[in-house]
Amino acid sequence: MNFVDERMGEATNVLGYFVVNDQHREKLSRIVDVPLPSGLRDLLGLLEANPDLLLDTVDYIVYYCSVPPPIVAGLSLAFEEARSAFTIGFDGEGHCGLQERQPAELTQLMNEILSGRDEAARQLAAAWSSAFGRTPDLKAACDAAVVAVEEAAKPVVIPNDQRATLGLIIKALEAKPEKWTTVTGADRDIEIVIGMLRLVWTGFTRHGGDPTPIPLSAELAQMIVHTAVLLVHWFHSGSIRRVT
Repeated sequence: MNFVDERMGEATNVLGYFVVNDQHREKLSRIVDVPLPSGLRDLLGLLEANPDLLLDTVDYIVYYCSVPPPIVAGLSLAFEEARSAFTIGFDGEGHCGLQERQPAELTQLMNEILSGRDEAARQLAAAWSSAFGRTPDLKAACDAAVVAVEEAAKPVVIPNDQRATLGLIIKALEAKPEKWTTVTGADRDIEIVIGMLRLVWTGFTRHGGDPTPIPLSAELAQMIVHTAVLLVHWFHSGSIRRVT
């Protein structure tokens, strides 16, 4: 991605935060361990020569510098037009940040879920940003994915127990699978749902006493978050529901 060359206007607007704010520039310099020049032309030249530093700089600015929404929108368009592997998204607290671009279908589902602004959406946003952000936290991503699915599934499976864990939700489905159905009505659909819930619940090292813990790779964490997106969407939309 030659972001500086292709979208100089957006780059100049954003990097202006560092020209007028020494504190932010010095803070980012400490984070990336690279001296950042105070002049805009010199800064643009440095970032053009160092794509990773450019990404870190944009990530820092949109997170910490209260960038106006129109500039964020211009940056998002710039990354899209440059066919970047990154885009701008939100974490569980509503902060902007760079994230690895994900398949369009999953991104659309995420946007639908986030429009609900409930606890499941907040936790799923946290899982997404932790899995796909510039500084991934894989354990945090999986933990938040678990909570997101718990919040979405409890009203459907165990509505009278607000403290139910995902483990209890799985046990309830396994004990009487005939009490729930899916939008297709196929007999084995609930078994598939249970398998997906188990992937989110036990697909990574959750319990310290596990004699054979599964190493938590980036690929596994991302798979768990993708699965959580589907599950939250299905429970929210009524695609998984009680038999009436």
